[in-house]
Amino acid sequence: LLNRALAASPKLADAYAAKGWLLTEQFKFAEALPLLQKATQLNPNDSASHRYLGNLHDRRAEPNKALEHFTTAATLDPRDFITQVFRCIELVDLGDLDEANTACASARELDPTHFWGPMATAWISRARGDSEQALAWIDKGLQLAPDDLQLVDQKIDLLLTLGRMGDARALVRSLPDAESFMDLAREANIEFA
Repeated sequence: LLNRALAASPKLADAYAAKGWLLTEQFKFAEALPLLQKATQLNPNDSASHRYLGNLHDRRAEPNKALEHFTTAATLDPRDFITQVFRCIELVDLGDLDEANTACASARELDPTHFWGPMATAWISRARGDSEQALAWIDKGLQLAPDDLQLVDQKIDLLLTLGRMGDARALVRSLPDAESFMDLAREANIEFA
């Protein structure tokens, strides 16, 4: 369908962006990159295309390029909270924790109901070596998304880091029955910690 759209209208930036995003999700970065670059060339004011290009660079472990495109996307659509979260994550990777804190604060302000803002903020605290504060942010995220296993995993890891084995074991036991290898491995690691 996208190929037909591009054949009919070769300057359709959205089609290039969609195709590039799909290829990025399939980890076909070499194929995705020129499509996303073409999308941003055809329509440099499309925040989604810049965000997709930022995601591609993030997955290729190119935080400077990812940050550049996430920042452009945030400038083009200043009310998109997820772009601020992505900026925060890249800034943590680059060690610019003060600027990361500003980006995460923006994300939390733009969408106070989504757990990604507190979760990414926890990574700032963790990068600063403050596991207690990171745990507090993860708990805020869990208030927003109590069933999110990504947050639960991070909480378990932080509890272990803080030496709170009993709390980590209790949290693991409170989870639904383990269904995946990762769940079983996590449970075994906690039980024998």
